[in-house]
Amino acid sequence: MKMLFERLNQKSLFLRMLQFLRLLGVLPYEKVNGKHRKSQVYLGYCVAVQILKFIFHIRKVSKLPDLRVINFFEAMYACWIIAVVILDMIISWHFLASSTVLLRMIRTLNRSRIPTIPLDKFTLSMIAATLIASFYFFFEELLLNETNNDTVYESVFGAVVFFTYMNCSLLLMSIMKIFSSNIMHTLDALSSTSIPMLEFTPSDHRKSYSTIRKQITGFQRLAKDIHECFSVVVFGILAFEQLEMGLLVLQCIYLTLTPIKNSFIFYVPVALNVWAILDSQTQYINACEEGVHRAKKLIADVGHMGPEQEVWQLRGIHAELKRMPRFTIFVFFELGRHCLLSMGSVMLTYVIIAVQFAMGSSSATCTSCICNTSNCDAK
Repeated sequence: MKMLFERLNQKSLFLRMLQFLRLLGVLPYEKVNGKHRKSQVYLGYCVAVQILKFIFHIRKVSKLPDLRVINFFEAMYACWIIAVVILDMIISWHFLASSTVLLRMIRTLNRSRIPTIPLDKFTLSMIAATLIASFYFFFEELLLNETNNDTVYESVFGAVVFFTYMNCSLLLMSIMKIFSSNIMHTLDALSSTSIPMLEFTPSDHRKSYSTIRKQITGFQRLAKDIHECFSVVVFGILAFEQLEMGLLVLQCIYLTLTPIKNSFIFYVPVALNVWAILDSQTQYINACEEGVHRAKKLIADVGHMGPEQEVWQLRGIHAELKRMPRFTIFVFFELGRHCLLSMGSVMLTYVIIAVQFAMGSSSATCTSCICNTSNCDAK
């Protein structure tokens, strides 16, 4: 058991999630001599999986009732099914289209030599909630209901879709933790390089400063690759989660919403999924701000005792740290914890509109019933 917990760290979780996403038909790579490379065999496998999922999605959507002849809540459920299909297509095909950039990012992260990062309680809670929700889904659909081939296929493909977008959030969170640790490791080297008591010559200082600046420039490229791979995926997940959280609130208001009551066991994974995405940039932003603060302080310290060339190199490092890119969604807004308030406002707007539509439809139904009753009495 002790050896098992020692192996559970962010790096091992990162590698296991890559393997799992490859199994789900999202990442077409193979490992050759310890390096991740794009594989044409796995690319064909991924395309075949996506075609099968597309056929399943078309079949699922074709079974939905006509939105014009059903009540409001059944229409909301149908819209939720369509949103799930759109989200799955966005995630899968965007990752396949960005596989070259994604594999370059993976190779860069694998080359990093940083101390082992243990899994925190939030990551373990998210994994546990995902597994519990999945087992509940299979238990409800396969054991309690009447089982047939269609039920089995729907359960399998539903689990594939659920695991795909939940693993994307875990993958982004793990990548940002490893990336932030790399930045902090470089900042520690910057601080130790600049201590005057070290027995280095000035040329050794200049060599260390130039190496650190190259590493920070590499971090900028890595951050841009991460943003390119995940910006569309994150936008799709956040938009979908707002709709799903709105449905959860409606479920609490109207307890008679039976068509989707079994799906609300996913409430905890949904909340953890949203927080994992919004909080994924916190450690990275803190590391960049800490680097700017350290570089600024070192410029002041070295300026009093070191040569002018070292000061200019430190200013270059300071400028590179200030230029570290932030995770933006289509340049509209920056990803972070502050987005939670905006998402809550949008979700509340959805709920208010839904309640107004529901009350309007119910009042119209009551009016028609009263009119029919009065006509019968007149006769």
